[in-house]
Amino acid sequence: MPALGDEDVGGFDIPMNDARRSYVDSTGRKVTRFGFHNIRKAVSDYLTEGKKADVRTIQDTLRHENPEMTLSKYTESSLESRLAAQDVMASAVLGDSTRVQ
Repeated sequence: MPALGDEDVGGFDIPMNDARRSYVDSTGRKVTRFGFHNIRKAVSDYLTEGKKADVRTIQDTLRHENPEMTLSKYTESSLESRLAAQDVMASAVLGDSTRVQ
């Protein structure tokens, strides 16, 4: 059985980088902790990518005082979103017949 957070949740991976800590307990087993901020990051990613919520809505949902915290620590764009944005800009600059591959 995969560890909590290693599976796909509603099309979004629960991030395990910052709040995930691994250690070896006294019996020699590897123990992985799952933190509260992993859930907050997953909520932010889901609202950003899945629901296309605006930054203010995500900021209010996570109860951040300012959008800087929301944008710098809790949100990141998916590769698909970045490629789509690049395609939009390439079409605007080079014309609609050009598609970035």
